Amino acid sequence: MPGRRDDGPRLPADGSSAALAAIKHDRTWCRLTSIPLLPRLSPAMNPYDRGSVMRAAKGLAIVLVGLLLAIGLSLMLPPVVQAKSEAASSPSGRWVPLTTSGLPGPLGQVQFLGPYTAFGVVDGVFYGSIDGGYSWFEASNPGASGPFFFLDSQNGWMMDTQYGDGPGGIPRAYYILKTTDGGFNWARTVFFDDEDADLLFLNQLVFLDEQTGFLIGNGRKNMATYIWSTSDGGKTWKWYDPEGADWSQDGALACSFLDQDNGWIVAGWETDVGEGSSILHTADGGLSWERQLGSEAWPPTGNHTWYMDVDFVDLQHGWVVGSAGTVLHTADGGTSWERQLTPTSRELYSVDFIDHLTGWAVGEEGTILFTSDGGHSWATVQCPTGSDLSSVQFTDEGNGWILSSNGQLLKYSATGLVFGDVPGYRDDIYTLAREGIVQGYDDGTFRPDNPVLRAQLAKMLVGALGLTVTDGAIPCTFADVPAGPPSDPLYPDDFIAVAAKNSIVQGYDDGTFRPYIPVTRIQMVSMVVRALELFKPGRLEQPPGNWDFQYAEANDPTHGRNVRLAEYNGLLTCWIPWGLSLYEEASRQEMAWMLYAALGGDFAPLWPVQKSDTTLAEVEAQLRSRLKPDLAIFLPRQLPAGWAIAEAPLPAEAYGEWSLDRANPSIPPDGSGYRLVFTNGTSTVEMTWPFQGDFGDGFTGFHSDGITYYWGGVHMEVHDSLQRHYWVMLRSQLWEAEAIRAITGVVARVR
Repeated sequence: MPGRRDDGPRLPADGSSAALAAIKHDRTWCRLTSIPLLPRLSPAMNPYDRGSVMRAAKGLAIVLVGLLLAIGLSLMLPPVVQAKSEAASSPSGRWVPLTTSGLPGPLGQVQFLGPYTAFGVVDGVFYGSIDGGYSWFEASNPGASGPFFFLDSQNGWMMDTQYGDGPGGIPRAYYILKTTDGGFNWARTVFFDDEDADLLFLNQLVFLDEQTGFLIGNGRKNMATYIWSTSDGGKTWKWYDPEGADWSQDGALACSFLDQDNGWIVAGWETDVGEGSSILHTADGGLSWERQLGSEAWPPTGNHTWYMDVDFVDLQHGWVVGSAGTVLHTADGGTSWERQLTPTSRELYSVDFIDHLTGWAVGEEGTILFTSDGGHSWATVQCPTGSDLSSVQFTDEGNGWILSSNGQLLKYSATGLVFGDVPGYRDDIYTLAREGIVQGYDDGTFRPDNPVLRAQLAKMLVGALGLTVTDGAIPCTFADVPAGPPSDPLYPDDFIAVAAKNSIVQGYDDGTFRPYIPVTRIQMVSMVVRALELFKPGRLEQPPGNWDFQYAEANDPTHGRNVRLAEYNGLLTCWIPWGLSLYEEASRQEMAWMLYAALGGDFAPLWPVQKSDTTLAEVEAQLRSRLKPDLAIFLPRQLPAGWAIAEAPLPAEAYGEWSLDRANPSIPPDGSGYRLVFTNGTSTVEMTWPFQGDFGDGFTGFHSDGITYYWGGVHMEVHDSLQRHYWVMLRSQLWEAEAIRAITGVVARVR
């Protein structure tokens, strides 16, 4: 959510249900990818379908027996919530598989703290993401194999099991690892070791604040439930035995804690009736546990229920999911539970509710369920994979992720503007998609490397310029342009006719337009330049007569003038470094970038950025306290009118730096520099210090005033007159050249 801070839970002082509900989705649980090793259950018959009983009856006696059995079951089992007569509502967005980069293998665990910040583990190596899971950076290699949990972007804990290297030669030892710098460094302490101890499964770890945490698991031999808590940040742990005199546990699988006192656990349970699961509740921080539900919730003998996950949004409303499509709901803190009807008999492994109405459940063979009425009705949502789905996590109503059992990530967006093959920080593609100028494919991809066709380019330009298109209003004079189909009667003929009428596009000498052949880069350049000159006069500055152009195509007899204008005004930086031929085919992502560079300033920002009340003097004081004394500090003496320091968080750093400290200023873990962002409410200027070393021709100024057009932005450098190997780099959008000139002109070294 724009403007939302990527930090962890902050418990309300009054412990109110409303306040707890408000913080609930700052506490995204980390779940193991592997599905618990429980017996695979066959889909169970629905014991509540009285119509099936009636159809199976072959005589009045059998019917009476069936009715008596149904009455008996209805007295013993939780009530079934009948689905509403109207169809279950469907979500407005969609799920798409992410094309992730930077990971050597499938994710084993993952946790999201907000729309951008995420942590994950691959084969014991710890990774972070600052763009919502598209790209990942290795932070450290703690070699841990247990569950982890992050309270915020810096403070996290991880469990680890080691064999054969425990203290004093103990063959089994369990450790707690803690980080305070976002996973770069971990401190390891012994959590538990005992030569004769039962081997343990450590299933889930959760912290409510920097001191209070809970860990649940079960023994590998006897499957007994283990519950620990800490009140000193993980230094020491207390073990609780939830077993009662008249029942026995069979392993804790998942938990949901709302505060230091109240928590729920789903765990295995074994009685004379058979094996299944139960729900446990504590109201005193784990000192005592009450079984809220057990075998009375199971279907008849032979079809016992296993509960896989539990989620509470406040002290009253909670859900449990499990085998055979089971969903249980409570509205009174677990005093009573009701069984909700679902459209599946597959096992459900994970559940996550955003509030007391909106929730998701995922499970076996790509099963995704959605509800917008608290579970009174559930709808099946299309899933792009048939793999088992082990966990679902939402940070707000518009951003959610699913981790499959094979380590694949699925991403959800309420707007539907999610492309699995386009990182979330691509402002160009996502801004144009939001405006309806570009579209993706039915499979949730954008296919950025595909060539852009001439008909597609004409439509994009007309849409970007906001030109009116009416069916048949302007005759299309190109003989090879077909009329639009019923699904889109305006495309391609009406868009091409409007573009040609306004001299944005041109045909060939033979009178054809050739709508379905790829556009070359030089053709695209000419179309964009013509559009800007016609509809955005003054946007393009004329180059001086002695300008040294880098592109040989500047001498092209047909397109050379347009190439010169585009290069001088920074519209060709998509193809830096030079050497790419403008006569080659243009890709869809290149077209999106050029349109955004030319017209992006006319659109509302994709990531609205708020102005902060922090002053430059306050930032200077903060930097002096956080940076090493021998490191220089550079700041502008003042900001242009209407500009201020920007509030965090911001979209992922474009430089690809590994930094999860989203507060302004952002300082890398080694303390060697910082990053500041200034905003006027719509655009941004980023200031990063220091760049060290020789960048060669990459930052050679093209304009006499020192501006550099580099990879989609305006860049300027401020060299340190005392230490030439330090300099400040500022960058912004192309349309903010004047602002970056003004800010760069007053940057000075203040230490």
